[in-house]
Amino acid sequence: MTLDEIRVKIDEIDRKLIPLLKSRMECSLEVAKIKRDENLPIYHPKREKEILDRVEAEAGDTFGQYVMSIYRSIMSVSRSFQGDELSLKSDFAKKLSSLPSDYSFKKVICQGAKGSFSHEAANKMFPDIKPQFLYEFEDVFKAVEQDETAVGILPVENSTAGSVYNVYDLILKYNHCIVKAIRLDVSQNLLSVGNKDEIKTVYSHPHALKQCENYIKQHNLKTVEFENTALAAKYVTELNDPSVAAIGSSAAAEIYGLKVVESSIQNESDNVTRFIAVSKSAFVSTDSDTVSVAFAIPHEKGSLYRILGRFAESGMNLTKLESRPLGHDFEYKFYMDFSGNIRDERTLNLLASIKSELSYFVFLGNYTQS
Repeated sequence: MTLDEIRVKIDEIDRKLIPLLKSRMECSLEVAKIKRDENLPIYHPKREKEILDRVEAEAGDTFGQYVMSIYRSIMSVSRSFQGDELSLKSDFAKKLSSLPSDYSFKKVICQGAKGSFSHEAANKMFPDIKPQFLYEFEDVFKAVEQDETAVGILPVENSTAGSVYNVYDLILKYNHCIVKAIRLDVSQNLLSVGNKDEIKTVYSHPHALKQCENYIKQHNLKTVEFENTALAAKYVTELNDPSVAAIGSSAAAEIYGLKVVESSIQNESDNVTRFIAVSKSAFVSTDSDTVSVAFAIPHEKGSLYRILGRFAESGMNLTKLESRPLGHDFEYKFYMDFSGNIRDERTLNLLASIKSELSYFVFLGNYTQS
């Protein structure tokens, strides 16, 4: 057979398949109605496994795994279709739909001290509120937990140094809502009371040290990790030792009376840190463009593929996927960001449907990212 003849045959097969697939979807809709009436879950892993095993065996050794993959997609689409039928009437969907579109905060809380990049991010996100400072990241989460009017500013990732893992762990521990995010250009500077050729040791946050590791190696400098870049600058001022320096912002140099010995010493000129604002209360503005969720999946073959496939089928753009260990049996929680707004029915459908399938699923916010 020629290529054109084979393609004609494929088109004929497709014309026969389409009505059958439509009939199968109609059956899925009827199943969804029964599940709704009997309060049954959408996902039935035992039933799906029986179907996959059967089609793989019937297709035989040559085509078994490929036919099984096709059927896995068919069942994923069917679950999505059933989810659209059921999810909008769920309590979870109603709760998300009822979230307010705005909220007024009275306190802004940052980790560290004046002159930190968190301080700069706070000023950009909430310019009318003077920020307060606490020593550790968890202190910020605890303060927000105790005060409905407070919002906490936290770094979550840097384009050079990667994710701030302890912040992600705290997000999953406290389940506070993310209400805003910002990408901040970060210029790291060498700050000291002395001169460049006198400096032997640098103090800073581990991420700042990593962002500047090329400069540090080039000048053979000893490094000491500090809780925060601004706190490191403050400490260097207190030491008043020309052999030590801090890595931090030019604002920190001005606040703590240090000289900018050398500016922009980071590895990459395009050095960006993403900061989030977390609150005990959620709100969703009409222009919110990023959704954050956390979920855990069964420790079984294909479970992550099954969930990610749902986002692909819905045309959602995933922008972040972070896995964090649960601490036992190599099981993980996942933190995910994707583009969307829950005021859009398709997005709300997807979230409500996936929540109904998983034992652990937490909505962490729908917000604008500047």
